Amino acid sequence: MLPGGGLEGIFTPVNVARLHTELAALRYNYSPRAGFGFNASVAANRSIIDGVPIGLGSVAVVPANGVQICGNGVAAPGIATCIPYLKGYGQLNYTSHGGTFVGLGVEYEGKNNSYFQPPFALVDFTFRRSLTKSAELLVGAENVLNTNVFSNASYLASPGAGTPLVTDAASGGQTSYVPTLVSAVPRTIRLQVRLHTGR
Repeated sequence: MLPGGGLEGIFTPVNVARLHTELAALRYNYSPRAGFGFNASVAANRSIIDGVPIGLGSVAVVPANGVQICGNGVAAPGIATCIPYLKGYGQLNYTSHGGTFVGLGVEYEGKNNSYFQPPFALVDFTFRRSLTKSAELLVGAENVLNTNVFSNASYLASPGAGTPLVTDAASGGQTSYVPTLVSAVPRTIRLQVRLHTGR
């Protein structure tokens, strides 16, 4: 139950007449044994359905006919989560002759993302260094800049403030539905020592 009495997350599986999905993905990786390297990937995804029965109930239906699809989300089960039109990742890294690895990456979430937010980017950091012949230190930081993290880390952080979705109304027309914003994972730092056996 949302503040103000609204409900979010009630859904009913239905069969549709047609699903049209398109996906284009590119990836490139350059990883020398020593020196600067990089990897980059980008994916554009489009998924549209037709044939959702009109009049499934008295509430707006997500997804809507002929509109970019939204489905059941992992972060918030039962809540419609959009398939991004565009998503990308890029990382610049450096490997020393001794094997130390440092990487700085950026994840881009494009329009129609699963956070119900306008496009944004998240920064991550990776450090890896051998301590001994059989031990390795790893340090990782996710969302270094703490981007798009709200006061409440739950998916109800900002009710009714997300990017509007197009829905099918019970009357047969289309209307808009404003979901809650989904918080990005807050800045998370991990420290790990990995031990190798048999070396």
